[in-house]
Amino acid sequence: MKRRPPRHVLVDYNQNAWGRTLASVYSVRPSPRAAVSMPITWDEVARGVEIEDFRLDNAPARVRRRGDLWKPLLASRGRFDLGRML
Repeated sequence: MKRRPPRHVLVDYNQNAWGRTLASVYSVRPSPRAAVSMPITWDEVARGVEIEDFRLDNAPARVRRRGDLWKPLLASRGRFDLGRML
């Protein structure tokens, strides 16, 4: 596994293609402990998290406690209509 420089995030644009499966926010992953794809803060990234930290059995309580961290990304402000480029 190649190590990324600190504070860098890999965006795998190749996964955004026809026929690819992609785990979106809050989706349950096919793992023995039912891990959930969870938005996290940069502080949590710095402390270190594991996929198994967020599971179907604890995800609802986390969202109630922390709120929906994904919600600000759904705001229309600052969005760009890619359809205009077609």
